[in-house]
Amino acid sequence: MVLRSIPLAFTLLLGAPESVSAQVSKTLDLSTKQGKNTYYVVFASRGGSSTGHAFVVWGLEDGVHRKSTIRAFGLYPEGDGTNCSSAVRTVPGRVMDELLNHSVQSISQQLIVRVDEADFQRSSRIGRA
Repeated sequence: MVLRSIPLAFTLLLGAPESVSAQVSKTLDLSTKQGKNTYYVVFASRGGSSTGHAFVVWGLEDGVHRKSTIRAFGLYPEGDGTNCSSAVRTVPGRVMDELLNHSVQSISQQLIVRVDEADFQRSSRIGRA
């Protein structure tokens, strides 16, 4: 998905202003270099189920072409909620594209972390593994 800026992208994806005002959003700048592009890794969550759902969004603001691109992926556990009871063991499931599942539009909390390109690329490779 391509949009003009990460903040604009999240505003558009979240829909009506009422949704945006209920959202909890924090921003952290860990970047050490200034360049033509700006890179973000966003840790996001949404409610709507007994366990909620968390996922990661990777955002790139292209300063030359004045557009932004986002990708988002999250883990969907197999079976019922008992599979989600531990954060220290492997949880069987599959990683799915959150843009196709419409989770990005339902973000209720997010931590937007501005990072350098190397961190963006490294985290993106881990997310696709």
